[in-house]
Amino acid sequence: MNSFFGIAGWFVTNWYFVLGVALSFIVAIGFLTFFRGFMLGLNQIFYIDGHEEHVDHARVHSTHGLVIMVQVFVIWVVIKMLASLVGVGHVNMALGFWILFVYSLVALWSYYMGFWPTKSGSGGH
Repeated sequence: MNSFFGIAGWFVTNWYFVLGVALSFIVAIGFLTFFRGFMLGLNQIFYIDGHEEHVDHARVHSTHGLVIMVQVFVIWVVIKMLASLVGVGHVNMALGFWILFVYSLVALWSYYMGFWPTKSGSGGH
């Protein structure tokens, strides 16, 4: 029973590290998704004979991977800002708020331009 509390205590005292590792794993999945889409679309760049639907899939994979990486970065900035408020580490709050402001503007712009899927418009293959 003592070893359980030792492990749980380590997670409680090193929560910042554990959270960073978890977010790094998610970013790695986002990068692999982006890289998959990039490599699938490479045929179209060199030979200009790729099937149009496959090129669309490549674009979607690249975009999803990039969005995953950007969103995890914004989540990490928010976590660092909140941790800085309670005294864990130090972060430039002006830069953090600037990143959140730009991210919010891009998210609102993409929503109103119709780039987000809706229930009626989210068709499959």
